Amino acid sequence: MFKKDSIFQLAIFMALTTLFACGGDGDSSPSSPPPASASFPQRDSKYNSATDYYGPLTVQTGELYAQANVLPWTGYWLPTNNTYMFQGTNGGLSPLQKYDQYMAAKGVTTTAAAYESANLYNPIAGPADGHCDAWATASIYEPDPTPGGWQNAHNATLNGVSFTPGDLKALLTDIYETETLTHMLGEKYVGTQDDFNDLYPDQFQRILQAEIYGKNRPFIVDRDPGPDVWNTPIYSADVTITADSSNPNLMHESALIGTVNAIDESAFGQDPNWEGDPTLAIYNEEYTYDLYGTTQPDGTFLVQTGVWTGDSLNDHPDFALVEVDGASGHSSLNPQVTNDAVYEIIGKAQTVSN
Repeated sequence: MFKKDSIFQLAIFMALTTLFACGGDGDSSPSSPPPASASFPQRDSKYNSATDYYGPLTVQTGELYAQANVLPWTGYWLPTNNTYMFQGTNGGLSPLQKYDQYMAAKGVTTTAAAYESANLYNPIAGPADGHCDAWATASIYEPDPTPGGWQNAHNATLNGVSFTPGDLKALLTDIYETETLTHMLGEKYVGTQDDFNDLYPDQFQRILQAEIYGKNRPFIVDRDPGPDVWNTPIYSADVTITADSSNPNLMHESALIGTVNAIDESAFGQDPNWEGDPTLAIYNEEYTYDLYGTTQPDGTFLVQTGVWTGDSLNDHPDFALVEVDGASGHSSLNPQVTNDAVYEIIGKAQTVSN
């Protein structure tokens, strides 16, 4: 529902991925080769992006829960074929019209709404075409911009312009339409020539361990393994690992994943200004998979590969976007919208009590 990449957006995405930095903080110890008697499912090594990035994956039996130290906020995913950003409704102004008015009151002329309408709006775009990637990234990098928080949410009048919570979230999302803050793990599925099983479950598990368990921070997945893209921040993970009763080289895993939905994805938030309890926006997804490997002298299980099982064969993440430590750089596709101006608006909004 979030987007299907248009040629224009795909070109942008491919350009940005060339800017991603490589590295990682995982275990750099060498992995032991499996015994000759062990038999594991085989795949191309190009699908080992997470273990290449973080280091080998080791697991232990048992249950472990962890959650990120911030809760991503729910926001509108800004469909490309929707006039929301530049055209007001019911006599009200749109987020970019308000942005232009705010800047005009400062003596600065901007034409952000007109530029959006003429250059970025596409009335014949597919119903899933939008900016879920920008919303998801902003929601893990930026605090919720809602004045007063969700329990005391209110509008903020600045330079004579009244900004709603939805306006502020839309502007903050807008300045994350391009970014060099994240690194992509796994490959985007675009057709039958690609591997539908990628992101493989052992690679997904390695990301969980590095990001949720290791750094207590969220990361983003495209939770649709097919050509549609549903970029969604992962907030928590409750993982249970059990040893197979007959195969010493096999572990079974169940992972209950907490994600935060975008506004308009479900009934809780059809209004871009929705500011209810953020836990109502949490969507739990359960993935099941098998991990193949060998038990090490210290008792840990060194994973060599993995396969999705059950419903997860057809419902699993396609790729992940993880934060790059120390990286910076994001902006709007609309050159009339600047980071400094948006941060100024949001910063002032936090101090207004109306």
